[in-house]
Order: sequence, then C-alpha cells, then structure tokens
Amino acid sequence: SASVATKNTVATAPVLRDSAASDAYIAYGGGALPFYVFIDADGNVVRRSSGELDVATLETYMQEIAG
Repeated sequence: SASVATKNTVATAPVLRDSAASDAYIAYGGGALPFYVFIDADGNVVRRSSGELDVATLETYMQEIAG
C-alpha cells in the first residue's frame, strides 16, 4: 500500500508492482512513465494517466474514485 497525504486528504491505496516484462503496464495501456491507473472499489478503471502528477491533480483523481 502507498499513502498519499495532502493538506486536504490522506489516502491509502494498494500499489501494484509490475513484472520485469511490464505485463500490467501493457495490459492497462501504458504510454509513458510514470504511469498511473486509478481503479474504483468495484474494480473499474476510472482513469489512466501518464507523466508526473502534481498534488492537486492527484487529489482530484482520488476524490473522483471516492465519490
């Protein structure tokens, strides 16, 4: 799990460590590194993002998942 803390939010979420062959990266349609996949509690991919995320954007994405 990884914890993300901003001034407005603290969230803990599971983190997937990919294989040496990048199986998850390929399966989720990775385009550039770093690559993020946001998955809701029902297992649905809500958003994919490539490249650096600033704190405000990450917080917005986490709030979308939380509902």
